[in-house]
Amino acid sequence: MDNLIGLITPKKDCQFLVTTFTLRQALEKFKFHHYSVVPVLDKEGHYCGTLSEGDLLRLITKNDEFNIKDYENLQIKDINMHRTYQKCNIDCSFDELLKLSLAQNFIPIEDGRGFFIGIIKRKELINLLYNKIKWVQMKNSPKS
Repeated sequence: MDNLIGLITPKKDCQFLVTTFTLRQALEKFKFHHYSVVPVLDKEGHYCGTLSEGDLLRLITKNDEFNIKDYENLQIKDINMHRTYQKCNIDCSFDELLKLSLAQNFIPIEDGRGFFIGIIKRKELINLLYNKIKWVQMKNSPKS
């Protein structure tokens, strides 16, 4: 995967939630960054899953009356995550990444010790493929 290392958005540049964050903190992060899905890490830095706007919506609409005060102490780890994005190890194949990108906007990447190190966005994989196709077309086109 050496040629894919450059595709990783490193952890320091990613938005993520920690399992000990509260629902209120999650709502604020979603609102500020306009994301629909965010990786969730434990306090040690291991990938635990993804929290989506839909997960939050299902939670807050479960009761007839929503009051943010009722949820200020509810932690992310206590919220049911409906669909978790699959992760890949840093040594995974390009084929694995491509398969996952068909169903996920991003792929969480972990190092050999199981720590979250960043994400690879579907957009970056598509750009890589597009550039390779253009390069092959240019290389194979008849020269004038």
